[in-house]
Amino acid sequence: MDHNMKNLTLYLRQEKVFYSIGSEKGSVDAREAESLVERAAGGSLNIIISKPDLVFRRIEFPFRSSRKAMMVISQELEDMLPESPSNFLYSLEPFRLSGGNIGIVVYAVKKSIVEYWEDICLKWKAALSFFSDTVLLDRMMKRYTSMDSYSAVYGADGYLIVNITEKGRLSAAYSCLPGEEDAERVKEMLKALLGTRKDSRLFFMGDGKSREFLEGIPVKFEEIRIFENEGKEYLFPLIAGSSAYRQRPLVFKKISAGKKIPVSSVLFLLFFLASLFLSFMPYFRIPGRKEAMDRIVESMKSRFTETCPEVTRVVDPLVQVKEKISGNTSSMDTAAGHASILRIMEDTTSIFPEAVNVELEQFTVTSKNVSLAGRIESLRALEEAKERALSSRKFGSVNVGAISFDENNRVSFNMTLGIK
Repeated sequence: MDHNMKNLTLYLRQEKVFYSIGSEKGSVDAREAESLVERAAGGSLNIIISKPDLVFRRIEFPFRSSRKAMMVISQELEDMLPESPSNFLYSLEPFRLSGGNIGIVVYAVKKSIVEYWEDICLKWKAALSFFSDTVLLDRMMKRYTSMDSYSAVYGADGYLIVNITEKGRLSAAYSCLPGEEDAERVKEMLKALLGTRKDSRLFFMGDGKSREFLEGIPVKFEEIRIFENEGKEYLFPLIAGSSAYRQRPLVFKKISAGKKIPVSSVLFLLFFLASLFLSFMPYFRIPGRKEAMDRIVESMKSRFTETCPEVTRVVDPLVQVKEKISGNTSSMDTAAGHASILRIMEDTTSIFPEAVNVELEQFTVTSKNVSLAGRIESLRALEEAKERALSSRKFGSVNVGAISFDENNRVSFNMTLGIK
């Protein structure tokens, strides 16, 4: 038997499965897919998961330690997934941000999907590898173009994928069916994104029906012609099974929950002890009470330095502890000597018009930037907030990151403001 007949690729598209085995291609009902695996018994099986079954998240952390990021990522994902994080398995890709901080690209898929195919491969003694159409499209585009930022649209058999790439890395991914409400939301998001960038580039690969999705987009698209003699619906099986592309599979694993370090408890205890010492100081009636007070202050400074080693200059430990507690509870990290947190918060919230309904879920301050994450009522409101920030005297730059829509059609966004 031809060795290639032992290499089977299945592209899972809801109730339909497209397959490629040797030179044979076709589609079957999802319930008939196992019969194809039987034909490849003892060989290899590539499973391509479609975007509706894959959760893509890009998380950026305000620190450099990848070990620390792995400790807290399970907590970060709790509010980012449609179900409990324990129901998913994960493939993680760490990367470095321009400032040196750590970021992680997360691909999550339901545990039940992975375990189902693992059981089938165990039954037929086949080697199993997982891929995703979104990731395959991203990697294919990196071979096709040397550009760092662009958008790519794939469409075939009534199914669309939209990838947004920024600074050489996938920043957002969407899937939808043409003509449906989800498709209109994705199209409006793509129009807003391309309309705000002078160097916007758009690439397209798909059939005639999918090309209609691009009508009204304010940027001319470049059509990609790869595997011209094959049906567009077989693009990803051909790429995954091609030795020329040498695609690296996704490895899905559990994420162990990291332990939260109770830094706030230590700070509150230190604050309580310091307040207790200060409250009894007027009642000291012993000779040399000044020396005793000095020893207490030195002890407070020593305890403060041990608890907050990143603070190199200790001026007033009590005031600094209060600031540290405030920064810990509000997820903000500020450097001594810069503008006050309240002033920065006031300047930041002022970019959102009073009539706009906005919810901020994350507010992080460093010496140079303010990072926001939250939900806002519309793309127009987000664009207005961006323009107000650019016209403000407080911020020198504005960068809007990944954008998505929740079940109520509200816009989930990430925004970074450069502090002047």
